[in-house]
Amino acid sequence: QSRYRGKIITIGFITDERLQTNDLAINNWTPQMVGDAELYYQMIALSHNTEAGLLDLAWRVISECYSRGDKLVGYNSKKFDIQMLILRSMIHGIPRPNMLPSYDELTSKYKTNIHLDLFDALNPNYGDFTSLSEWGYKVGATDSLSSDGHKVYGWYLANDWSSIISHCLADLAVTYQLYMRAKQWLM
Repeated sequence: QSRYRGKIITIGFITDERLQTNDLAINNWTPQMVGDAELYYQMIALSHNTEAGLLDLAWRVISECYSRGDKLVGYNSKKFDIQMLILRSMIHGIPRPNMLPSYDELTSKYKTNIHLDLFDALNPNYGDFTSLSEWGYKVGATDSLSSDGHKVYGWYLANDWSSIISHCLADLAVTYQLYMRAKQWLM
């Protein structure tokens, strides 16, 4: 499906430090144990917001993290997530945040000081790649090779937000654990 016809229904963030700002709308961080680490997550879902409102909140979180010197880490985030956020924001007329790094810094495969895409770093051969769920299994972050990502659209149609959010939280936790395992080799 075209990104122009798609819709962002949830965006999640996870960090090892609770983000506190003057922007009360983005101070809603929930603690969660991932392995031995206490982490904090924030899930912004369409169930409580419009897509434009969701995007606005997401850019505010990302801008705040960049202003603190944090690095954005994701899995296939340069080729999909950031691209989708930008395209959907353009469609909704959401202005580009002032604190946001350049498009090149956000999406270039070879620039990792601001945004590290674990997909790019761990899959150098695009003809043969390993999924996030496979990497999660390989590093012991999950006990299954399968993912429920293909079920998200059905959950959305059924208005099953708890399943969507649980799936996204699981992906956040696997991404964090994969990053913690890989960062000594990638930084």
